[in-house]
Amino acid sequence: FRSIPVMAGASALKLYKLGFSYTKAELSIMAVGFVTAFVVSLLVVKAMIAYIKRKDFSVFGYYRIFLAVAMTAYFLIWA
Repeated sequence: FRSIPVMAGASALKLYKLGFSYTKAELSIMAVGFVTAFVVSLLVVKAMIAYIKRKDFSVFGYYRIFLAVAMTAYFLIWA
């Protein structure tokens, strides 16, 4: 939730730099996108919390170890 003021400020600055030239259709599209992103983020956070309550972070840990080994091998061999 801390990013909302930053995103709103960046959008306001861009709107100011463009001379408030958005049409009503463009503003409505941005509003729909904002609401959709907000709802989807709430659902994903809820699903992630439910997953964490049922299981632990071991899958995430194995993924990170595998990724670290793969990236190390890549940079040692090809880079």
